[in-house]
Amino acid sequence: MMFVRISRSETVEPAPTAGRAGPPRSVGVARIAFLGVGERTALADLHQQGCMKARLPRSYAGDPKTAVLINTAGGLTGGDDVATEVAWRGTAAACLTTQAAERVYRSSGGDARVRNRLQVAADARAEWLPQETILFDGGCMHRRTDVELADGARFLAAETVILGRKAMGETVTHGRVQDHWYVRRDGRLIVHDAFRLDGDIAATVARPGLFSGAQAWANLIIQAPASLTAFLLDLIRGIVGVRGGATCRQGLILGRVLATDGDAMRTVLAALLPPLREAIMGHPARLPHAFRI
Repeated sequence: MMFVRISRSETVEPAPTAGRAGPPRSVGVARIAFLGVGERTALADLHQQGCMKARLPRSYAGDPKTAVLINTAGGLTGGDDVATEVAWRGTAAACLTTQAAERVYRSSGGDARVRNRLQVAADARAEWLPQETILFDGGCMHRRTDVELADGARFLAAETVILGRKAMGETVTHGRVQDHWYVRRDGRLIVHDAFRLDGDIAATVARPGLFSGAQAWANLIIQAPASLTAFLLDLIRGIVGVRGGATCRQGLILGRVLATDGDAMRTVLAALLPPLREAIMGHPARLPHAFRI
């Protein structure tokens, strides 16, 4: 499903619910645009509807402007439909993160749908660093992220999924995750990463050739100057070790990280994201202030 641009006066149609019994579903849209002129970045547009909200806390010295997405519904379940659209225009430098981990609860019918659209101009520096998505037993999520990059744009995305909460002793035995990334540069599709995990999840993640028992994974997508490619690949490989990898395709660095649980994944990200932000964006070598590890 593609994201449809809307004006401030229009409403978003919820996901079709005909013939499906159950409680009311959550629908939300957040649209944010940043405009950069020289070294300054300002908010150019903000639209919020339904359960999706955005807050812009004060930036600390050296940090870019940051927007924090909030799902006021408190999580997702079958039939929910949320969308986020972000544009970085001009020389904008800004980071998108979330207030907390997103939770995908047991579905009573259908998938929770998540649609993201990210547009980055040639001279912009864009970071997409949401906190992790936690899949509960029986949870079903279909997420699509469309990224439109101009040649010359700098882009850093890290998206994490965790199966259950270790501290609560939760085990995810069944459910469904469909996660699609479409990355275009100057209108041309250069990467389509399609991930699907369903059925007997516990048996699948136990297989040595797939997850080897890992309960968390993260995807990395990076566009940076070609002069940084070798350094960034060595950096990622050195930190993730044998529990992940990174490669370069069509001028994009693609990485995947596996971890035994959420705590282990947060430890890896805490070591990995600060030097990546410094090398790619020129930001201080630290996590976004709103990003909790």
